[in-house]
Amino acid sequence: MRRPEIFSYISIKNLRMSLLITDEEIKRTGLSAEQLKLEIAVLLFEKSIFTLGTAAEFSGLHKLQMQQELAKRKISLHYDVDMLHEDIANINES
Repeated sequence: MRRPEIFSYISIKNLRMSLLITDEEIKRTGLSAEQLKLEIAVLLFEKSIFTLGTAAEFSGLHKLQMQQELAKRKISLHYDVDMLHEDIANINES
């Protein structure tokens, strides 16, 4: 019997969780593992559960690629003043 694929490992604000989805379950979706990870990331981003960065990391994309994927789906970014301040702080640290 084939060992199930370890699907993804996420770490969000000190919460760590391994998500195990078997190859059979992935096949039932009709998607590749990468496509399924992207779909989950988009869904959780759309519900404001994932930030852009977390969605990108989960799906294995760079932030810009994730933004492009969201734009293709006509999903707007969740960008507020706090995020702007965080971006400015990150730029200043560079």
